Amino acid sequence: MLEGKTFRQKLIKTSIFCLTVFFTFLGGSWARSAPVHTTYLWHMQQPIYWPDGSTWDPLTCEKAYETITLGHSQSDVYGIFNKDDRVSAYQYRPRDAIGQVPDAGAQVSYGGCLIENIESLAQARLVQRSVCP
Repeated sequence: MLEGKTFRQKLIKTSIFCLTVFFTFLGGSWARSAPVHTTYLWHMQQPIYWPDGSTWDPLTCEKAYETITLGHSQSDVYGIFNKDDRVSAYQYRPRDAIGQVPDAGAQVSYGGCLIENIESLAQARLVQRSVCP
């Protein structure tokens, strides 16, 4: 059994060496000329701050504006959505960040709770709707 383990270790070391030689000498010119492409995935999420049905609309849960108005949360919900880093992250920061990195792209997903919360605040004119050009 010990010999099998030693053989396996030698096989792994030999394989790594062969791959290193291949990529260094044979694949080197290709590797130097090809750009490295990068992508980022941002997932934006905010919870429902009052985990109960809405008193304003019994067919849905309570959204951020209702939570703020009724004072149901111990958190400063308006402050959470109004912080500069959140405003920029929800509106333009991903686009600006990726624009500074060559050969890069991004995917941004916004959770349904976040969209509903922001929409409730926008309808109450507590936040502005913004569309990036």
